[in-house]
This record gives sequence, structure tokens and C-alpha cells, in this order.
Amino acid sequence: MTLKALRVASALSIVALVCAAQAGAETFEVTDRNDPAPGDCTKNHCTLREAINAANVRSGADRIKVEGGERYVLAEQAGPTEYLYWYDPLSIVASGRHLATIDAAGIDRAFYGGTKLSLESIRVTGGVGEGDPVFPLGFGGGIAALDEVELIDSKVTGNRAGEQGGGVLVEGFLTMKRSQVTGNESGDGGGGIVMVAGGQIQDSRITGNTAGNFGGGLLIGPPLGNTVTISRTTVSGNHAVLVSGTDAGGGGIAIPSGLAKITSSTISGNTSDRTGGGIRVTGANAELRMENSTVADNDAREHGGGINAANGPTIELEAVTIVRNDGDSDDDSVGSGGGVHHVATAGFSVANSLIALNAAFAGPDCGGDPFASGGHNLIGDTAGCSGFPVAGDLVDLVPKLGSLANNGGPTQTVRLKKGSPAIGGAGASAPAKDQRGAKRDAQPDIGAYER
Repeated sequence: MTLKALRVASALSIVALVCAAQAGAETFEVTDRNDPAPGDCTKNHCTLREAINAANVRSGADRIKVEGGERYVLAEQAGPTEYLYWYDPLSIVASGRHLATIDAAGIDRAFYGGTKLSLESIRVTGGVGEGDPVFPLGFGGGIAALDEVELIDSKVTGNRAGEQGGGVLVEGFLTMKRSQVTGNESGDGGGGIVMVAGGQIQDSRITGNTAGNFGGGLLIGPPLGNTVTISRTTVSGNHAVLVSGTDAGGGGIAIPSGLAKITSSTISGNTSDRTGGGIRVTGANAELRMENSTVADNDAREHGGGINAANGPTIELEAVTIVRNDGDSDDDSVGSGGGVHHVATAGFSVANSLIALNAAFAGPDCGGDPFASGGHNLIGDTAGCSGFPVAGDLVDLVPKLGSLANNGGPTQTVRLKKGSPAIGGAGASAPAKDQRGAKRDAQPDIGAYER
């Protein structure tokens, strides 16, 4: 799914807005929080829409200053669309210590454009990507972008898309730092975010989003291959709801193609109406590499409460803790692999990882095809799964674990209690530090937490 259909219509908007380009980047300061029919942006009077229009006719990366703590509400315009449209590299920055709110007020998307957009200390809300005569596809409720987007210390919340990308849909590279995408909805994938061409998410939160069918919090990959790196980030409380067909998956994250590298992050409390309550990876062009991370308290109605993989992907887990996930959350006696479940994968390797205290009708901790153990794993219950044990694996033991909690570091973790068999059980290949950034000792512990 792309925004190609939107490109045709965007040409009409460019014709309407472009005049002779002026050279040199400039900073525009918004002085009026209202949104009347746009005129010229002057020193004495300039709305946000007027500032963006002025930036569009200049070459170079222009900057727009808005006031932190203030709300800029978009209004209906005489043309067919009300969103803020940019086609020259643009950054919008709020002054002060508080976020400035850009509220689309339910009349259209907040932003749509074709070059790089950077938002710093900005809240985007009230956007609706339901389709209209010019842009018939319901993509990107808050932000729909054909090129690169940066979200720095920002928040995208309370937006809705009829199809994909309730909060954000980016065809270019997405950079997200110290930001939140929360409480957004989509009808068909990527309730919070859709990333088409890769990106990086650091020190951020993707929470409380809802998608129809796939990727409640985040949808990675369709249709192009890409690499997404996620670090020190929480993906929690998102939902993948079955709204059409017979399949749904990836309550937290869905990966139908591309490579996802997840480190020092927590995937928790997500739900799926079918498979992969926390993460779903499917297809020969999809790959997940996960290190020093926690997958906990996620629910799927069928298979893979924590992680589900099928139809050819490659999975590598290193020093990962997967606990208290449910692979049969509606008790219909069909679920398998409460912690992890896979069928027909190119390879599912697990090393120095802790998989325990999960639940499912069959294979409470792991189920499906054989796993490739790299050794030094702790599997609480091996009933229903195969591939364990090999040298260094500990199986069918009580793990003695705490709850998911703040134990230091940027994300929640599950601590090892005194006497846990995971203590000192990891191999030499375990990462030098744990999920919190704490140094591991000469006899490292299994999982993401070093006691």
C-alpha cells in the first residue's frame, strides 16, 4: 500500500501554490493561531498555513516557529482539502518547554506532503484520513508523507485513517526520537504508524493504538523491503482487531516484509484477534532480530501470544525475556505457543533467552515447528515445542521471576528473583550489557535482565 494515488492529485496542488521560487532558507514566525483563508505571511501577521505556503515558494530547508503551549486549530478552506501541504523541506519547531498543538479538528489530515518534514516539540491531533474527492485513499490520519519525516520530542495522538497509518504513514525514512504515537486508529493496518522505507525509533513510546487486522501499534514493510531499528522504546497496549477476512495479527508490531532490529525495548500488553499478540512476522521477505528486550503480558486468540512467525521469515532472539503471554486468550482450545510460535520459517534461532510462565492450550511456552537453539536458554515448559535442550539449555524449571516493572533503565523489565535458575546461566555470547544498560558479569544471566 503506497501513496502513489495521492501523487497525481498533489500535482494539482503544486500548480495552485507554486510561484517563482526564491533562493535561500528562511525562518517564519507564526503570529496568529487562527486559520482563515490564507494570504501573505508578513512580519505583523502570519498564520501557520500562510507560513507553510511562504516556505513552499522558497528553495532550501525553511523553518517555522510556533509558540509552545498554544493550540493551532485548522479550519475548513475554500479548496477541496484542508490539510497543511508542504513540498519543500520544512521544519516546524515550538518555542519554550511545552508542546505546541496542531489540531486538524476532524476536518482532514493534519499534514500531507512530498519532501522532508521535521516536527520538534509538536503535538499532532484531530486528523482524519478518510478519503476525499482529491485523495480517495484513507492513508495517514495525522501525517501522510511521500518522503522523510522526523519526529523529535513530539506526539501524534487522537488521529484516524480509514485504511492505513492512523497516526503516521511515511513512504520515506522515519526518524522518531523521544516521541510518542498514542491513541490513533486505522481501518486496515498500522493503527499508530506505517513505515514503508525504513527508519529508526529511539527512546519513544507507541501505545494505545488500534488497527483493523494488522499492526495495532506499528506496521513495517509493505510493499518495499526496508530496515527499521527500534531501541529503548516501549510498544504497549495496542490492538489488532479483526475487521475483515479471517486473519489479523501483530497487536504491537506486524512485519510482513523488511528487517526489524529491536534492542533494549519492551513489547507489552498488546492484543491480537488472531495471531501474534506482541509481534507477528510473516513472509519470506520478513526478518526479526531481537536483542536485550522483553516481550511480556501480550495476548493472542490463536498462536503466539508473544511472537508469531509463519511462511518463511527469519527470526533471531538473543538475550530476550518472553514471559506471561497468552496464546489462547479467548479459551477456544486452539491456541499454541503462548510465548513463541512458528511454522514454516526460514529459521527461528534462540540463544541466551528466557521463555517461561506463558499460557496456551498447547505448548504454553513455545509451539509449532522445531526451534534452532543456540544454547543457554531457559524454557519453563517444553511441552508442545521441540529443538530444546541443547548444551547449556535449562528446561522445565520454575524461573522465579518478578513482575514487569521499572527496574532502572529506559524501559520496564522483568527481574530475576533470588535463586532463579537463570542466574549465571547464559553463555559467552551474551551481550556485554543487559536491557537497562547494566554491565553483565563474568557469569551472565539468561534473558534481558542481569541480576
